[in-house]
Amino acid sequence: MLHRKPVSTGGEQMCKPLLSILVATLLILGCLSTNRSHHRSPSTDLQQPKTRGTISWEWSYPPEAYQGEKVPIRLQVVNNSSVSEQITIQIISTTDFPTVPPRNFFLAPGERREETLYVVVPTNISPGEYRFKLKLGEASQEIKINILPKTREYIIDYSLNIENSGASEAYDVKIYFPILPNTPYQEAHLVESPTLDYQLDEDLNRVGVVSLPTIPPNSKVRIPIKYRVKTTTMTLKPRQRAGFPTNSPQLSRYLAPSDKIESDHPLIEKEAKKALGPENIAGRVLGEYEKAKLLYNHVRNIMQYKPQKERRGALQALLTRQGDCEEYTDLFIAMARSLGLPARRLHGWSYNRRTGEWEGHAWAEVYVDGVWVPSDLTWGLEKNGSKTDHFGRITADHVIFRVGEGSPPLGNALYRWEYKYQGEPPELRVTQNLRIEPVG
Repeated sequence: MLHRKPVSTGGEQMCKPLLSILVATLLILGCLSTNRSHHRSPSTDLQQPKTRGTISWEWSYPPEAYQGEKVPIRLQVVNNSSVSEQITIQIISTTDFPTVPPRNFFLAPGERREETLYVVVPTNISPGEYRFKLKLGEASQEIKINILPKTREYIIDYSLNIENSGASEAYDVKIYFPILPNTPYQEAHLVESPTLDYQLDEDLNRVGVVSLPTIPPNSKVRIPIKYRVKTTTMTLKPRQRAGFPTNSPQLSRYLAPSDKIESDHPLIEKEAKKALGPENIAGRVLGEYEKAKLLYNHVRNIMQYKPQKERRGALQALLTRQGDCEEYTDLFIAMARSLGLPARRLHGWSYNRRTGEWEGHAWAEVYVDGVWVPSDLTWGLEKNGSKTDHFGRITADHVIFRVGEGSPPLGNALYRWEYKYQGEPPELRVTQNLRIEPVG
């Protein structure tokens, strides 16, 4: 089972970062032209001619973004007056960001309108906090966005410590453990390890095998492993590119029910169909990507985040509507498989900027239109109920430990050992240590 606690502390943490979405409201009197700058805060009571009316607006934006991304600034504007109003929305930056074209439109009396403007973050801009001015007519609001590096590099020190506290010798000892994989958004290089043999499991993960001739009684052995890992924030959206057919051997295991992934259960199948919405809409044809996105949103909407002591699986997640990253992920995968969409789990670590800790984490990938699309169900969830979309998007503060649900020689274990002995069995105990440090 995936370890759920922070790597460097013993306290239980959530599998998600706590990001905030900033929302504010201002009331503006007048028609918002350059010669009508009358405005007030909601708590101010100013008397104005009725012909000037009242405009209210709300805005929201993610407080963090990565180099090379588009940052959405979302607004809702309401004309509460009895006359039409001309609206101009601008985003002004004092730094070297590309100019955001202003948005101009008319609002009829009583009309509500939603608009989204995008700030494009240059790929070569230095990480740090940047400030912008959001203007609606003569009213303005400062917004702050923390720009994070698109790529990150880490040194990962991982060790297995084996202690034989018994009176007998263990010999022909073999230790099995996962080798960090390479993916479209992760490059992992093994820079230090003992002599290794390698095996492949059914998910094509490499498994390292260390062979020890003997572990004497009352002795300890340490197996050090060091990686240099580069991760990339990436958005993956299929473009009908060629991939494996869904009946291929490579994908068949990701369509079948398995332990904790009860994709053939009637309740799972029913909920998956419910997530797609009514079938009687004329001309409604859903593609694979749209189906997967609807499932992603549905799971996030029906589930409530609550840390668990152990992995409970998809069916229990659906019945209780509660869970952490593991239950969210299992339910999404089970529902996807029930609709014929290959889906799989990823195990690893994620960096929680709220606590400054690395945490055990699980998320999903769904195979649509020839591409494995990352889908982190709990990343970007808020205690206040708001959600940041991470379907098709993975951030550089994720490190993948293993792909899939587990198969021989490791199964679901983080490590496994085997040995021989004569007479009384030795008393072996294995512990692991992990430290992840950024480079630079």
